[in-house]
Amino acid sequence: MPLFVHISDLTWYLLHNLIISLQSAFVKYIPGSGGGGSKTTSFNLRLILWEAGVTVSNKVLECLVLRSVIIE
Repeated sequence: MPLFVHISDLTWYLLHNLIISLQSAFVKYIPGSGGGGSKTTSFNLRLILWEAGVTVSNKVLECLVLRSVIIE
């Protein structure tokens, strides 16, 4: 039996705001971001997440960086 999760409108609203915050933070911290750049440093990644209101532990940050390296 499949498990369905109902996401309330409030959750969608918060998720939407988080995405908008992340987008604006990426533009702020990506070097030479005139819309063309898409790479940043792991140090800037922490600043981007903080700017969007998200805090992560060193281990989570390390996992995010390693995951992005593996995907490339």
